[in-house]
Amino acid sequence: MTSISDETISDTTDVGNALASLFEEPPPPPQTIRGFGKALQFHYGEPDLAGGQGEIIWESADILLSILSVLYKNEYWKNKSVLELGSGVGRLGLFFAAVGSNVILTDQPVIVNAPFLQQNVCINNLQDQATIRELDWTKTTSGIYQDWIQPVDVVVASDCFFFSFLTKDFIQSLLAVSDEHTEIWLCNNGRWNKQDFFDKLSEYFIWYFVNPMDPSGKALPNSWETIGTEGRVVKCRRRIPQKVDMGDERLQVEKEN
Repeated sequence: MTSISDETISDTTDVGNALASLFEEPPPPPQTIRGFGKALQFHYGEPDLAGGQGEIIWESADILLSILSVLYKNEYWKNKSVLELGSGVGRLGLFFAAVGSNVILTDQPVIVNAPFLQQNVCINNLQDQATIRELDWTKTTSGIYQDWIQPVDVVVASDCFFFSFLTKDFIQSLLAVSDEHTEIWLCNNGRWNKQDFFDKLSEYFIWYFVNPMDPSGKALPNSWETIGTEGRVVKCRRRIPQKVDMGDERLQVEKEN
């Protein structure tokens, strides 16, 4: 039987790799994007790679940044603790870092371990303001993140509402990083899953749509039918637990009996 030597296999592999490299398209150059009066650069990938949709640039963050620019001066965000859920390439969270927030950029392991998020932190010289953390929404309550996860001043998330089966996990993650003092800003471009998302959100949070024409006011009633397909911004806060006077409750029970 004729065998192929290891040297031949190695040579063939090298030639194959060399030929493949000739036909590989170079990565796209970083894209310059503006927000909060800052210009940042972003490396990004292509959709449907190993990282799913997390390696590309979604534009709903523009809507949220525009609204927040109207509502607040940049100084408002300075020294605030900000956590972004579903950071992807850092398209939203890095602008908070650029104006002085202490930002935690979170995403699933395949995105955190991909090069783009880390590259974007470094290319914009935001290493002192931005920290990257792995956060799998399905494991938020497992205790594996207890060494760092805690309520922050602000939570933001943009264009990360794709699958209805993750609604519960997403809301559990919101609960894990917030308290009744936390500002929460969510933005999506026509991909809010179903009314079910807002029904579940309402169990723990008070929320409303923000009017892009008048950000200081509420835009729409809390109804799925009125959302439409355009980008929408939602502001919400944790519901404050109601204190129950157990003495009065027992007294009422005794009266009824």
